Amino acid sequence: MFRAIDHHFEVACDDDTLGELIDETFAHCIVDSPDVDNAEHIEVSVRGAEVRIASDEGVVTVPQNRSLQSVVSMINLRGAQRRGETVPVLHGGAVSFGGEAILTLGRSGAGKSTLVSALAASGGEYLADELLAVRSATCVSGYPKAITLKPGSWAALPFERPDRTKRAQRFIDTVDYVAPEDAGALTVLDEAWPASIVFPTWDASIRTAEVEPLQPSDALLSLCEAAYLPLSPAAFFLLAELAGRCPAAAVRYATTDDALLEVRQEARTVDDGDVVLYGPSAQPSGVSVADFGSEAVVLSPDGSVASIAGFDAAMWSAAEEDSKHPLHTIPTE
Repeated sequence: MFRAIDHHFEVACDDDTLGELIDETFAHCIVDSPDVDNAEHIEVSVRGAEVRIASDEGVVTVPQNRSLQSVVSMINLRGAQRRGETVPVLHGGAVSFGGEAILTLGRSGAGKSTLVSALAASGGEYLADELLAVRSATCVSGYPKAITLKPGSWAALPFERPDRTKRAQRFIDTVDYVAPEDAGALTVLDEAWPASIVFPTWDASIRTAEVEPLQPSDALLSLCEAAYLPLSPAAFFLLAELAGRCPAAAVRYATTDDALLEVRQEARTVDDGDVVLYGPSAQPSGVSVADFGSEAVVLSPDGSVASIAGFDAAMWSAAEEDSKHPLHTIPTE
């Protein structure tokens, strides 16, 4: 039995080699929970040049060389979707040093997994490279499957791509997976204290890493962008508290050696301020507000997020009662 965030699953495969690859990929996700009622059963069957994957949500057939990646992508999506309503799940990874985690978040292809691998190789404790669950402003839990690495990552890392047998290579296209211990991670953790947040972008055209410290409101907007939807008010408030207490920065880098020097240091130089949270029950329009003082971030009932300057609770309440200026259609910024 395996677990991806709060989703339990098991996989049966009729091919020994592909089955071993799947087991290796999720080796650190094993849990001793044989009696989980809502566990998903996935059947993987090799049919010549194609592989059939049957799950709770139907059957798909994929090319043989895409089979491992397809199984992993399916489980990633389940872990993101099948979580508690109040638990925000982020697209990103984390590596801890002494129990203090550096979160690396952002869009696919931005260089998150490469940076996670480099942090792990520098003696970090691995939590995740795909999904993170924010349990509280002081606790994130990981999803410690093997690290997903694309072709462009290998040249930047201090270890080589796994030496696969010819039979194993049949089930792997360009994307491969590396066990955290093979990447150099000190150990694997279930959870850690979030110490800083990094939004990385790999850019081969720059010479040295460029760091842009983020204000808490900007960090919250980026956290919401990295969160899997829908985002409930309770989940939004957890992200607001995280943004209020963790240094955050956008980091553009060309080499992992250069990036490591930056992300291991203080990421933001502004003073932390208190965040005041206004629940939707207190707002006639149903919005949720995280007020950081000079700027606030609002979550509308339709899930869109925007920042506003100079938020004042009394003025906001008065504006909500003005029928000429309804606030239920807040644009995403």
